[in-house]
Parts: sequence; structure tokens; C-alpha cells
Amino acid sequence: MGLKTLLIAVFVALGFGGWPIVANYSEANSGWIGTIIFAVGTAIVFPLFLFSGQISMDSVPSKKGMLWLLTAAIVNGVAVFVYTPRLADKTTPVGPLVVTVPILMVACAVLLDWILNGVVLTPGKIFGFGFAAVAIYFLS
Repeated sequence: MGLKTLLIAVFVALGFGGWPIVANYSEANSGWIGTIIFAVGTAIVFPLFLFSGQISMDSVPSKKGMLWLLTAAIVNGVAVFVYTPRLADKTTPVGPLVVTVPILMVACAVLLDWILNGVVLTPGKIFGFGFAAVAIYFLS
């Protein structure tokens, strides 16, 4: 991975890891957190994709591709619905939750890549699951 990709990853990690902490700090309820975060995020992202030429009638996904995208959107929406109440709950330790979720996201991505795309689970990847568990333990 090059330096540019690493810097992009750091920026994305700050955004993905930071918004839940900031949302919790707002003391808003889960409905407002989920709605504002994702409505405003969508309002910003859609025009950026549109005006950069990444969305056009020439690039419309196939019916099968669109079905997969809609499935992913529904799964993500349900996950947001389940996640945001924890961010609004003052009894939930948000720091450990925000640490645990992305580590598990990485592990789930590897498993889904294996299930859906047939990517081989190498001994290194399997060993990585153990490191993920250790990271959750020490960072939570």
C-alpha cells in the first residue's frame, strides 16, 4: 500500500471512527443521530459522485447488480438502526463499542469475501482473526 492510499485510509478511519463519538457527544436521541448523520452524508456524497462523473446513465448497474446494492443498503440501514441507539444511550460505553465494531467489520469482510467470492482463507487470515480478538480485548 502506497503512502497516498495509507493517508486516505487514515482520513476515512477518522471519519468512520469519529462520527459515532461526535454523535454521542451531541446528546441527541438515536432517531436524530441516524437521520442527520446519514441524510446529510447522502446529501453531500450524491452530488460529489454525480458531478465527478462517477454516476451516469452509462454506468447504471445491471438488474442483478442493483439487487445486490439494494440488499447492501437495506442491511446497512438496519445496522444503523441497531447501532445508533447505543450511541445515544449514556449507559453504553461508546469508546469500546466504536473500537469493537470496525475490528469486527474487518473480520466480517474477510468472511463474506470467502463466502461470496471464494477468496481463500489463508493461515495468515485465520491467524488474523485471533489478532482481531486480542485487539478487541486490549482496546475495549
